[in-house]
Amino acid sequence: MNCNKCFESIIKDDCLTCSTCNKEFHYYCQGYNETTFNKMTKNSKSRLVCSDCKINSESGINTYKHNVTLQGLADSVNFMGNKFDEFNNTVSKLLNEMKELREEN
Repeated sequence: MNCNKCFESIIKDDCLTCSTCNKEFHYYCQGYNETTFNKMTKNSKSRLVCSDCKINSESGINTYKHNVTLQGLADSVNFMGNKFDEFNNTVSKLLNEMKELREEN
């Protein structure tokens, strides 16, 4: 598969897929550095919107009020997605601890 921005080959581990247009990109072609990309959860990656789709969606909105409302909603969705990821990690850790305790007994 090739990046839809630079058209070079993409290694699956370096790939981001836009949730709007389903095009695939290198993480760095979407402006992310390696550290940030590696810290992204699966949930965050699944909600990614590529720069082209962001520009297209912003150009269709002609009032400041709508931009502020949409940005607030996007921020809320991202916040809740991150909280869900944290919760999922906590539950996984607790399940592993319970499994270890059962094995000890």
